[in-house]
Amino acid sequence: MDPQIYSSGIGHNVLELAKRMQNKGHMISFGCIPPKDKCPVIFFKKHFLLRKKLSIRVLKISLNHPIVLIRSDLPIESRLIFNPDLEVMPSGSTVKKKTQKYIPPLPQRGIMVRNVNRGDVIKKIEMKCNPENIPSSMNSISAQLKDVDSGISLSVDSPINADGSDNNWHDFSQIDISLILRPTTPLSNDRKPPTRLINAWAAGTIPFVDPLPAYLELIRDGIDGFIIYEPEDVASLVKTLIDDPTYLAQVFANARKRGEEFD
Repeated sequence: MDPQIYSSGIGHNVLELAKRMQNKGHMISFGCIPPKDKCPVIFFKKHFLLRKKLSIRVLKISLNHPIVLIRSDLPIESRLIFNPDLEVMPSGSTVKKKTQKYIPPLPQRGIMVRNVNRGDVIKKIEMKCNPENIPSSMNSISAQLKDVDSGISLSVDSPINADGSDNNWHDFSQIDISLILRPTTPLSNDRKPPTRLINAWAAGTIPFVDPLPAYLELIRDGIDGFIIYEPEDVASLVKTLIDDPTYLAQVFANARKRGEEFD
């Protein structure tokens, strides 16, 4: 399956999970009518689960099957009318019940890792996100980076429409730093899983991330990535890394090691 077609959460939360389970010898089926045996039924987070009519259908399925809900990106404050047997939460801090468990998300499907022949340099910084998640600070960050080094490029890999296929979210081959920022949102930040952080590590890039709960639980600030509290932090940190090539090489190495943990 083409990673560009299935680059959103449905790709790694459902399709990649199903493929990995199938490779381990499990019988897998897709659809709205589960087999008659007592096999687990896995649901992804999509907001239709909050609709009463469809939630009742899930409730009926739960009478004969164990239900696993991958809650990824579903607002924590949103409540369901049924209780899953297992609810996979977006971070450890969101686990509140015995039936809830934090399981790190799978990396992006078909990741093309950073080309190690680029060396330990910073020449390209890229943000991979849906169009509504592009921060308004990108232009100022770009200008500040030019003051640090005119040879550094900042780009955004975003589809025209949310979850569109016109992106290369799996391709990190020519990227040095993964910029993982979000605009201010009224929705709770604790709903966000650390998928983009794990992608950045798995690809061998250095992540610059927002201080979201799921990121703060995993990242070691200044060791295998950096936490960005203000837009100005991006250029400042890039300058610190460029001015200290030994430190930059260490961070690259640490980021690659973290990626191996999520293989």
